[in-house]
Amino acid sequence: MVFVREDLRDLFGEKTIDEFFAIEGKVYRDHAHRKTQRFERGERAFFIKKHDRAGWGEVVGQALKTMKAPQLGARYEWEAVEAFEKLGIPTVKVAAYGESDGNAASQRSFVLTEELDGVTSLEDLCRHWSRDGVDEDFKRQVINRVSDLTRRMHEGGINHRDLYLCHYLLKYDQADSGSMEDSMRLFIFDLHRAQMRESVPMRWLVKDVGGLLFSAMDVELTTRDLLRFVKQYGGGRLRQTLHHRRAFWQKVLRRARRLYRKEHGRPAPQIWR
Repeated sequence: MVFVREDLRDLFGEKTIDEFFAIEGKVYRDHAHRKTQRFERGERAFFIKKHDRAGWGEVVGQALKTMKAPQLGARYEWEAVEAFEKLGIPTVKVAAYGESDGNAASQRSFVLTEELDGVTSLEDLCRHWSRDGVDEDFKRQVINRVSDLTRRMHEGGINHRDLYLCHYLLKYDQADSGSMEDSMRLFIFDLHRAQMRESVPMRWLVKDVGGLLFSAMDVELTTRDLLRFVKQYGGGRLRQTLHHRRAFWQKVLRRARRLYRKEHGRPAPQIWR
């Protein structure tokens, strides 16, 4: 089964899965049976994520680790992109996808997405805030946008599982004559591990938000910035979310601190203690 978006048929025609797997490009990630490559076609840029045969060792190992059916293959990503689109949350656009016949161990699949033009990851953007300084209005808009999209994703029953600043992409046209808010667009991407349910269990909310805050611990943030995030994530009600969800935020901070110590071998910066 191969799907190619109608407006891109001239670029990719009626290719088979083998032909999509034969596409070569700059390798961005290469993990065991999953490879991500960037390539250009018809003056447009794309990323293709190829999921090769996992083998029974990987399938059984993942099942024993999680006590659930393993989440392997590209299908999860293209279905997550579709779910994001239904929620109105900006993400990458799928250009094509495909999946071979076979069981979980022998199946091959891919998802091909359009490259987002003119974007910067928040990890790259925020690491310079302490060195170069940052406009307070701009920082406030970024924090509000991150917390709002994260809340909407979770309220829509989706958890990311790898939610760090590097998986948010910002497009901001400073030459735009509109307001700062109108000139700014934020995307969440890399959805191959995303889970979709009617509602997200607490432990997965804690994992997502804890991971996000961990990745922001070396960013130049203030207590007011953190409270702004909490307020926006709670739907604009700071006192209520601090009172009714105190246990949640305590778990989030504990997870973020543990991740920071594990990654850096030292306690988190003072503001997070």
